[in-house]
Amino acid sequence: KEYLFDSTEKMMVAEIRNIMMGGDWVVASYVEGDMDMTANFAGYDFSFAMEHLLTVSTNMDPLKDGLWRVIRNHDGQLKVFLNLGDDDDVFADLTEDWDFVSISETSLVLEDISGDQTVDTLVFERK
Repeated sequence: KEYLFDSTEKMMVAEIRNIMMGGDWVVASYVEGDMDMTANFAGYDFSFAMEHLLTVSTNMDPLKDGLWRVIRNHDGQLKVFLNLGDDDDVFADLTEDWDFVSISETSLVLEDISGDQTVDTLVFERK
């Protein structure tokens, strides 16, 4: 079952969190505007855990910790916040307050529209 998000979506934040915490995820696609940056994330696993802990690992070896959070903002829009710091590494690109596009048990599609209307799209798939 896939859930598409719009302003009337009633999916519960807890349900989304449970899906995200249901296993490891990989970046299937990351596009900044018209630049495909997916290859920068090859080989990395993302684990969304309790207490808002986000761990990036490779071959089950933790590399970086961060934070994640799913909320419904003051406009009722579902958002996921990813914070992997602002170090000068590829993971800093994912530090953002993302809008949900869709989620299923195996796929999570997020997007962010910047001030200059550039659209970044991040797609996680269950490993």
